[in-house]
Amino acid sequence: MIVYRICQTQFADDIGGFGAKLYGGRWNSPGVLALYTSVYRSLSALEMAVHLNPALLGKNYQLLEILAPGFVFTDLRKEMPINWNEYPMNRNTQKMGDTLLNNPNIAGFIVPSALLHEEYNVILNPTFGKFNQVKIKNKRDFFLDGRLQSGNK
Repeated sequence: MIVYRICQTQFADDIGGFGAKLYGGRWNSPGVLALYTSVYRSLSALEMAVHLNPALLGKNYQLLEILAPGFVFTDLRKEMPINWNEYPMNRNTQKMGDTLLNNPNIAGFIVPSALLHEEYNVILNPTFGKFNQVKIKNKRDFFLDGRLQSGNK
């Protein structure tokens, strides 16, 4: 499977889930490794844009194309806890994700995007026994159009 991630250039080669470990996210608590990816480039951009500080708009970003060869992912799209997409994040989703991310037999899991429920993200598990097979297939510079943040047309 090929998935996509957008991150600051300085972190482009780090696909070990350390940023998510530091801060936590919707699907992991601080202290738990996770690599957040999307199945579409456009969804990856949308997911990044919603969290982006407007002061970072001209900064260097990379779009990563990541290969997770032959991995089977746990599909959680039909098992969402109540209010899974609320903001700030729901502690129930973190608990659910932590359980999976702490299991070295689970490659990762599929969840709907909180921004666009019909599309989905893949949370990769860096503790998975075969995670060393995950590779960056391609990366390129990525620039977010400022109109997404400023409302300019």
